[in-house]
Amino acid sequence: MSDGNRYNIIDELRGLAVVCMIVYHALFTLSQVFGMSFAATALYFFKPAEPYFAGLFIFISGLCSRLSSDNTKRGIKLVIIAVAISAVTIIVLPSFGMYNYEIYFGILHLLALSILLFSATSKFLDKITPFLGLIIFLALFIFTYRVPQGYIGIDSFGREIPDVFYSVPFLFFLGFPSENFFSADYFPILPWSMLFIAGTFVGVWASKGKLPSFFSKSCIVPLQWFGKNALMIYILHQPVIYGAVWVVQRLIGPQ
Repeated sequence: MSDGNRYNIIDELRGLAVVCMIVYHALFTLSQVFGMSFAATALYFFKPAEPYFAGLFIFISGLCSRLSSDNTKRGIKLVIIAVAISAVTIIVLPSFGMYNYEIYFGILHLLALSILLFSATSKFLDKITPFLGLIIFLALFIFTYRVPQGYIGIDSFGREIPDVFYSVPFLFFLGFPSENFFSADYFPILPWSMLFIAGTFVGVWASKGKLPSFFSKSCIVPLQWFGKNALMIYILHQPVIYGAVWVVQRLIGPQ
């Protein structure tokens, strides 16, 4: 979609989600890596908001998949980036004495596989009307939200999932982490791909120019920049945060 017909509100919402992720990871780095108590306190209050801004980012990523001309290429590109991030956190960081920051299946891994999944199933999904598809997959997201915790369904209508699903080590990416599994950033297929696919149905309306006209208005222009450069910022923000804090701490001493 050209800039002249661009839905600026979508860029701004994605930018807001990116800014929130930067703040969250900055607080995490300051508290967990550098031991700054004020950051630990702020992280404690900010942490409950993480699923909401991460969910917003995932939903919009699904929407934008309808605006891409080659989702297979995008998905493969993200797979390579996600694998590189895993390699850095699993192999490189421990060599610098940084442990328990391994990322085995984070948000970029999720987006990579979700994009490829959408690319492979888009012809089937196209047969579902956008409104019905949105409702179905939002319902599936809610229904599977607690799968990583061993539960499926909602309250009294829910059921515990048999432990056998969580006894297989390599099923963590689906949402069945084993007892000893740990990933510093963890967004499995269930439930989060359901939210991604839900976003693709809103993307149908976006691709046809059927979203309300206010979506094209600019409200907070700086957020548009973050939204348009979300991938680059997400990849670079953690090493930039770590490097900046490391330099400042060396200059002024530990706080």
